Amino acid sequence: MNNNYYLLFKTGDSEFKAIDATSPNNRKSFMPIVELTRGRKLRGQDLTPIQNRLDKVYKLFKGLPVCLDVTSSERLSNPEILSLYNPENGYASWIDFLNDVAKESGFSKLVPCIIANYNDNNYLANYSKQIELLFSQYDIVAYRNPLADEGCYEDVDVINRFIGSQKLMFIIDCGYVPSGAWVNFAEKAITRISNIDRILGDKVEFVVCGTSFPNNISEIGKDDEDSFGLFEVNLHQKVVTTLPDIKVIYGDYGSINPIRNDNIVMARGWIPRIDVPTKVEIFYKRERRGDNSYSDTYSRVARKIIRDGRFPNNLTNNWGVEQINNCAKGASPGSNPSFWIAVRMNIHIQQQIERLSAKK
Repeated sequence: MNNNYYLLFKTGDSEFKAIDATSPNNRKSFMPIVELTRGRKLRGQDLTPIQNRLDKVYKLFKGLPVCLDVTSSERLSNPEILSLYNPENGYASWIDFLNDVAKESGFSKLVPCIIANYNDNNYLANYSKQIELLFSQYDIVAYRNPLADEGCYEDVDVINRFIGSQKLMFIIDCGYVPSGAWVNFAEKAITRISNIDRILGDKVEFVVCGTSFPNNISEIGKDDEDSFGLFEVNLHQKVVTTLPDIKVIYGDYGSINPIRNDNIVMARGWIPRIDVPTKVEIFYKRERRGDNSYSDTYSRVARKIIRDGRFPNNLTNNWGVEQINNCAKGASPGSNPSFWIAVRMNIHIQQQIERLSAKK
């Protein structure tokens, strides 16, 4: 694959909005790692079909390469997703699902992820058969490895039996990267990459993904304004500096925390906040609305944001920047947190595309 930026996203509504607002040309500049999840549950609705999520992915990435995974989180799952983890006959349900996607999607390339059901009594046989089937049908297969999971070496031994002349995309998923832990995360990633490279050699390409955006910004920042570094950038830079002879591609969550909060009901409302990513940090400002409307409060916050010298007015043709500028002028583009999450992610994507393009 030729991309130097991999974007891992969990098919949330804000994420779809941010990517939809990203220019088609910029969409060609990153490789999406799509973690299929259920949609937002509607009142009185038990099932949220993943076909709705898939159709949006098809629309956004038609003609482009896509890596496809499916969530292992119970919070983001539903019976339809769980059925894909049926391990019988080498995860036949997942294989059939992927074949249908390959026919319907219009992607230029489909890179499937290996999945695992650890409750399978016949685990090794079914897991091995899945890997054999995937490598027999796809020239690149992905393996997503949480950084905390050191059991990956047993899986790699199985992969090595069936990989043949094909390629493995080894995704090290660092999840949330706190400021005080990124060096330790980088050192663990370096060790793992070195070990896997010795086993698979030129059959493997590495991607390191993570995000430093917290689940609750109040836990790391001041009430009215603050900033924090993009430690996923620091982590990747340490890895590539330490391992100059191994290609390790940068990946992130698009400034979205891995834990999705769409089940939380904000009965008391929320504090209007606008986050703005630069290439190496995110700064934010917020204000309690008191007796004012959300719309008026967001406008006041936006005016503070654009007066900050870090505001990226030089980011041309960016939807997120335009929304903040319009809001500062009194328009009301969005008065709920999900809209402003999409704004942040949209800006972040373009900032990282430009940062990585400048390093080529």
